[in-house]
Amino acid sequence: MKQYMKYAFLLFFFGLLILSFLIIRPFLTAILSGCIAVYIFYPLFRRLNRRLDNRTASSAIMLVLILILLVIFSILIGSKILSELGNISLEGPFLSLDGKCSSDTALCKASNYAAGILQDPRTNQVIFNFISDISKSIIISIPSLALQVLIFIFTTYYLFRDGEAILKYIGEIMPLKKDFKVLLKKQTEDLFYSTVYGAIIVSMIQGVVATAAFIIFNSTQSPFFWGALSIIAAMIPFIGTALIWMPMSLFQIYQGYLSGSTSMMWQGIGLFIVGLCLISTIDNMIKPKIVGKRAGMHPLLILLGALGGIALLDFIGVFIGPLILAFFISFLEVYKKEKSEIFNS
Repeated sequence: MKQYMKYAFLLFFFGLLILSFLIIRPFLTAILSGCIAVYIFYPLFRRLNRRLDNRTASSAIMLVLILILLVIFSILIGSKILSELGNISLEGPFLSLDGKCSSDTALCKASNYAAGILQDPRTNQVIFNFISDISKSIIISIPSLALQVLIFIFTTYYLFRDGEAILKYIGEIMPLKKDFKVLLKKQTEDLFYSTVYGAIIVSMIQGVVATAAFIIFNSTQSPFFWGALSIIAAMIPFIGTALIWMPMSLFQIYQGYLSGSTSMMWQGIGLFIVGLCLISTIDNMIKPKIVGKRAGMHPLLILLGALGGIALLDFIGVFIGPLILAFFISFLEVYKKEKSEIFNS
């Protein structure tokens, strides 16, 4: 009878767990985004709460601060990226030549051929349809986006106010010994810290610097869009932001060479030097100071987490994916160290 009750309880528990997940699944992006925001700003919240000694007021102030930052970001950066979607085409070294390269070299002929394809009305129509579909999907998703923002607001506020109580409750119901819970907490804190501050924040800094370089050297009509892509590229091991700035600088040099523009060539060379000496080396300079001796997650796992997160949760998955893997790795680390005692207890 006890065995029957035990299995019946487990069956109902997992059934309710699955149903609960299906209920919150539409809002998973907003909930996890709120968790990340709280994690990043929690040190500031803790200091504020020490002064006010009022978790409700401190939570409300932190929420307003985060919303102000998001509004500023949306106005200054997000609107720029959306407006640049209309300028994005197959940017390359031949776009400004209009098929007028007169040299007999194979390079020039190839440029003329490519320019002819890109200037074909059918190609322009394909690009226009693609941008139009993106714009329509953004407009259609506005009501859903408003609901996600509302869920984000409530999640962020209550995690600030009740986050410690929630974590304590989760720790109490976890079927692990106290020593294992302490070890799991430490592993998770180290991995989360190194992932958020050592990978995500550093990638965002690289993206900001790359965007500034694209503007300074006049490398593209869509610097904010390519800067956003640089943030994702920064998480790719070994290659990183070079995946964006290197082809762009080489294209700019090539375009200047074919069009006879010395200034354009020097701009491309300048972007290449800045990319090589600054953009791609920021992580080596900043990351050790931020992370220190904390255990970090392997770059391949960060990449897989970012790409898998995008597939699962759209753009916000860039940040959430690596954190989910970090939590999973924490469990694996605890299992590796304590597996014999866990299964024998």
